[in-house]
Amino acid sequence: VDVVMSVLVVASALSLFVELELRGYELGERLSQGGSPDQGEQEAWGPLRVFEQVVNAIFLLELLFQFWMSRCLFFWHPVRRQVKWFNCLDAVIVLICSFDLYVVPQLISEASSGAQS
Repeated sequence: VDVVMSVLVVASALSLFVELELRGYELGERLSQGGSPDQGEQEAWGPLRVFEQVVNAIFLLELLFQFWMSRCLFFWHPVRRQVKWFNCLDAVIVLICSFDLYVVPQLISEASSGAQS
């Protein structure tokens, strides 16, 4: 399981790099043609967006499963009496990514629809 999750982390990072490269290329094209940077973005990287959501869902399910199986011991080592900081970091990263993927787009669309009316 750890090897699969490690491969998914690397694949997710690579897809992020490709997406950023595509966005930079698209922005450069718009600016070279006299456009503005905030003109409508094209979703030419749709498969990357789908991949990002699938990988994030897998990470979220894995985090929830780990927490369900070990409860508070996921964050606390009872013998050493110390916090498991890497598990805390993993949880924070997954929750921030989930917030960015699922909540922020809703907030942006609501804000833009409210500004248009």
